[in-house]
Amino acid sequence: MNWMTLQSLIVSFLLMSVLPATALLTSRRTRPEIFFSFTVDPSLRQSAAGQAILRRFSLTVILSAILGLVLTLSGVFGGLSPRMDVALILVGATVEFVGIIAAYAAARRQVRPHRVEPSREREVLLRARPTRPVGGWLGQAGPFLILGGGAFCLWRRWDAIPRRIPTHWNLYGSPDQWADKSGRSVFGSVLLGALVCLVLSLLLNGLVRGVRRIHSSGLDGAKESRFLGTMLLFLLGLEYCLAGIFGFAPILPARLTSFLFMAIGLVVVGMLAVAIWMGQGGWRLRGQIVSAPGHQAPDGDRTPDECWKWGLFYYNPADPVLWVEKRFGIGWTINFGNPRAWFILGATLLLAVATPVLSILLFK
Repeated sequence: MNWMTLQSLIVSFLLMSVLPATALLTSRRTRPEIFFSFTVDPSLRQSAAGQAILRRFSLTVILSAILGLVLTLSGVFGGLSPRMDVALILVGATVEFVGIIAAYAAARRQVRPHRVEPSREREVLLRARPTRPVGGWLGQAGPFLILGGGAFCLWRRWDAIPRRIPTHWNLYGSPDQWADKSGRSVFGSVLLGALVCLVLSLLLNGLVRGVRRIHSSGLDGAKESRFLGTMLLFLLGLEYCLAGIFGFAPILPARLTSFLFMAIGLVVVGMLAVAIWMGQGGWRLRGQIVSAPGHQAPDGDRTPDECWKWGLFYYNPADPVLWVEKRFGIGWTINFGNPRAWFILGATLLLAVATPVLSILLFK
């Protein structure tokens, strides 16, 4: 087995493992009162019925992941026609995704009879919540300073820039598309990097100001703040890595480019691992107190069950909040009943369309 074959095998395995591994782990790391997107008694997860639901869900996810991986590897290493290889890869990914969705839907049907009404008590913070930028103003400015430094280095080292510069990299961090040296192609990467970093910066600060806090004070409130701050620092680290690649792409050595791509992968994996370890909202951190069964109505996540469509999408026009915790998974989702959410979705779609168009204009 040569090195490229081994790389393909590793990358295929990792890509096909991320979704099922995330589904298996996050199903056990949501808040105790939230089980497959329903509000339940915290004791249900550890009961015989709850464990049986988790086992059936896990078995279906694992079987679909194995079948999807076999089909995907058949496409990668089968040596059939290019069209058949691509078809096998797509079918493998589809089988895995559909299997996970089916397992989730079945688990929800089994949990529904155990649903309970959450507590109607609400906590309110009677003072302005600090909205200091993630990492401080200097930390926020860092990626843009890197991009500015990159633009300055490109200008000073114009003669050292090769006549063909990379404009795209594959999964291994190696360039696979190039453009002729010109002002647009050289400084275009800096412009694209500034656009990407600006969007990430707006997202970071939007989460700081717009996330619904379930607990406003005390130990639980401190844990939620720690969880949010940790996740946002990971996103800021991702922004720094991207700024390094976009700012210096035409003059970066291939080995350093591969290192930065590896750093991006480590940041993403580290963020996911830490989030799962902390549990949704940081509830698994030391010192968390879970109420005894039947002691009082569970807090849940302060949102009505009926406003969660399929347990995945939150739609509540009566709720002014923009960001809420996911009920299945780790992180946050938007309130689709808030008009500002559609502005965010529209801006995201516009960015997704504008980025490749801008790339074509800059690097053609």
